[in-house]
Amino acid sequence: MLRRRTLVLAALAAWLVAGSPERGDPAARLSTADDALEYWDFVARFEQGHRLVARVLVTNQGPGDRTAVGVGQLVLPNGEVIEFRNGRLEGRWSVSPDGRSLRIGSTRLEFAGSLRRLEYDNDRRGIELRLRIHGEAPARFQRSGERPGYRVDLLDLAAPVDGTILLPGMSAPLAIAGRGALAHTWMDESEPRRVLRRIDFASLDAGTAVYLRDVTDPEGKDHRWLIVVGDGGVVLESSDFEIARESPAGGPQTGYPVPSRLRIAAPGFSGAVTLGHKILEHDPLGDLPQPFRFLLSFATRPRRVWTDSPFSLRVDAAPGRSAIEIEGNGITSVTYLNPLSSPTSDLGTGPPGAH
Repeated sequence: MLRRRTLVLAALAAWLVAGSPERGDPAARLSTADDALEYWDFVARFEQGHRLVARVLVTNQGPGDRTAVGVGQLVLPNGEVIEFRNGRLEGRWSVSPDGRSLRIGSTRLEFAGSLRRLEYDNDRRGIELRLRIHGEAPARFQRSGERPGYRVDLLDLAAPVDGTILLPGMSAPLAIAGRGALAHTWMDESEPRRVLRRIDFASLDAGTAVYLRDVTDPEGKDHRWLIVVGDGGVVLESSDFEIARESPAGGPQTGYPVPSRLRIAAPGFSGAVTLGHKILEHDPLGDLPQPFRFLLSFATRPRRVWTDSPFSLRVDAAPGRSAIEIEGNGITSVTYLNPLSSPTSDLGTGPPGAH
């Protein structure tokens, strides 16, 4: 244990000497702030019918500093969920000196140039997951209108993903391939103080790709970002648009309402994202080791939901460019840090700008 702790401290010292990574760099920030938190979120859809959501996080909240967690859910074509989870206190997990390789028990996240690796290897459970994410484009991030003190880098969008999975009962690993999205979020203040709800949509088709983020802070103010990326680079980027969150039939029944549709409207572009089949619903607190989980439960009661999401987007014609119409499919995640006090007041069926 002493050796592992020494390695973590050595990596932190090297990171401090090198300085904080620039925006778009996937490396761990390893902030020393008391409430610092950072995480990498990954979603993927595979041609074989599987879907994967995963998160690797490092935080100074709770007892001690730099608690690390690696968690994921592999959803099989028949709907069965295979979960993997590792949580380690400081000194019991490792990070490379450059912050680009993290190992938390049997979970590993590594960044090597444009190639990312996400692995989980547990012989006792008979589960092995080895994935490669091929980053084909530069990381993107919001340059104006970003929530103060809340940084998000979109590292990969609709990037090719391939690898193998081995599950109990399988005689050999299964090769899988698809597309995924990876985002890195970090902050120095407790996330529930910055965010009430966060909605992320990432398209997962080849060709022109779309990413949408809608963050609502505890005061009810929305912070939004939309980016459309084609083969030639950025087609559209905006933080100045409206979203109408439509309520499902019957209206929301809990403090964690999931919209049925997001309608996007702004001068020059419009579109919609439908939150369709629910892939997974999850309580993130269950991922954390005790007593860390118990202490955080006083500040947050989080909930996450992922849905399959068909979408459409129209970008109006502009000088030197004809109109662009995009249709496809992706995955939406809806994350609540705490339940809404009045869920029926948050969703509706009115026009954009009513919420």
